Parts: sequence; C-alpha cells; structure tokens
Amino acid sequence: MINAVSRGGTNEIHGTLFEFLRNSKLDARDFFEGREPAPFKRNQFGGVLGGPIKKDKLFFFFNYEGIRGSRSGQFGQRTVPTLKMRNGDFTELLSARLPTLKDPLSVSGGAAGNFPDPANMKRFMNPTSLKVLDLVPLPTNGNLVNNFQGPISPAKIGTDEFQSRIDYKISDHDSFYGRYIGNFNDDFVGDLFPLFGPGGSDRAFKRRRRNQNLSLSETHVFSASIFNEVRAGWNRSLTFEQNETSFTRDISTELGIASQLPLTRNPLEWGPPNFNLSQTSSALGLPGLRTGAP
Repeated sequence: MINAVSRGGTNEIHGTLFEFLRNSKLDARDFFEGREPAPFKRNQFGGVLGGPIKKDKLFFFFNYEGIRGSRSGQFGQRTVPTLKMRNGDFTELLSARLPTLKDPLSVSGGAAGNFPDPANMKRFMNPTSLKVLDLVPLPTNGNLVNNFQGPISPAKIGTDEFQSRIDYKISDHDSFYGRYIGNFNDDFVGDLFPLFGPGGSDRAFKRRRRNQNLSLSETHVFSASIFNEVRAGWNRSLTFEQNETSFTRDISTELGIASQLPLTRNPLEWGPPNFNLSQTSSALGLPGLRTGAP
C-alpha cells in the first residue's frame, strides 16, 4: 500500500520554476571515448503554482515536470557466429580439451556420437535456421567471443508528469479535496543489432506509458475527538510497446513459420519470434513471441 500526501493551495499565490540541464558539452570525456564525449542531452524542467480561487474557501494547486533527453554514440559488443561457422565449419571450437563435437541426434548406448566432419556441417543446418542466421549480423573481428562491436542507435526519452488539486472548505465541519495525477512517457529504446538481437534486449522499440490517478476525499468533523473521512480513488495504467518491424516487415512469414505462430498475424507483432537454444542460456528474438527450441 502506498499513501501519498500532496500539497494544497493557500490564501496566497506561490509558484516556482526550475530547469536542470545535463549536456555532453558540459561533461568530461569517458576513458574509452574518443576526443569528444558521446552526444547526450537531458532537460528536466517544470514549475509549481498554488493559490486561492475564493479566499478562505476554495484553493488550487498545480505542478508539472517534463523530461526530454537523447543519447547516442554508445557502443556495445556481443558474440555472433564466425564466418567459418556460418559456412558450416566448426573446427574453431575444437581444442585439446574438446577434440570432437558431439552429435545429439546420434546416440548409442546412452552416449552421443561424434560429428564425422566438423569442417563440413552445413548439411546438418535446418533451412529455417539458415534464414534466422541471415538476420544476425556478421562478426566485426576474428575473435570467437565478443566478435561483434557496433554503435547502439540513439535512444530518446520524453516524460510529462503533472498533478492538480482542488481544496474546498465547505464549512467549519466539512472539507473536500480532489486530486488528479498524470504520468505520460514516450520513449525510444536504442538497439545494438540492426534487427535480431539475443534475448530481445538488443532490439529497438518504441514504448508509450499512460498512468493516471484520481483521488477524492470528504472529511466531516463531529467533535474535537471524532471525525470521519470518505475516500474514493481511480487508477489507470497502460503500457504500449511497438517493435521496430511492426506494420512494416513480417519476419515470421519470411522465415516460413507464420502458420506455427498465430499471434504474429497481428501486424503489431511482426517482430522476430523468440528462439530458445536447448541446453544453453542463449536466445534470439522477442521474449513475447516464443517458438519451440530449434
């Protein structure tokens, strides 16, 4: 339970304005950055105003806070299949500790057999998996791990928060107040992978939130020791997220698996489905759109 206490107006008009600025032009350079800090802007601004509508009887109070921000120039890294692996050559995984690659589909006596030729395994790759692989970017260096490095697309944030309150002194024994609070967010979350990041965490999407609260209260004083308060409240919270491919690119149809994912027939859900890789902690695509393990 949360008990929120808000300010009310008085017989005098009072108000304040504020602005809090953060800007890359004012920031020190990060150790790993180039000659200039990564572009970053954040403006947090607002104001407060309260006063009388009718002296000693009716008062108002209003406050607003807005945030506008953007960040770009950030870089990230991930592990993707090497060029040899994309062509069916998995010999890069072999070592003294791992001299052979096990074939989970070839089991004899309770033990998995070995792939006969780790350098020629493309024939074992499912056609749908190859289409998925085409959505994963090529490595940017020759490492086995952390072999993809690139810029994260710019992220943007827009927030509007406000509160309004009315206080009414009905009589010496009765008082009333009404309060409305709104919190509206419009964000764009940047991505590292152009389209198909692991676990859905590296994909860009738009997010819109609409949170609203209305509170009403009436207080009656019976005596110096007895009073009664009646409260009523209303809450509404909505979150809407839209993939970067919504309404523009039907990934499930491109992969040939649309019939297995009826939810993706909604153009809003035209993002990459989620693939869980068996016996690993890796995943690809949107967590909300799941398929069986390939």
